[in-house]
Amino acid sequence: MLEMIKVMKMGWIKAMHRGIIVIFILLMLMEGTEIIHMPVWLIYASVAVTFVSTSINLIDAINEKRREKKNSDI
Repeated sequence: MLEMIKVMKMGWIKAMHRGIIVIFILLMLMEGTEIIHMPVWLIYASVAVTFVSTSINLIDAINEKRREKKNSDI
């Protein structure tokens, strides 16, 4: 259980980095406009990307743990 929490934290951290990178790229594209003037859909898009990448990372991590468990059982 403790290992699962560690793996989930790692997945979350990776996803957050991706989300932050996406937000910075979007901000660079906006060039000089303030975040306040950012279109709402850009903010939603960056949040969605963060959420999706988090989900993918967590699923990958869980599957990897299952594989390791199966291998150790054999």
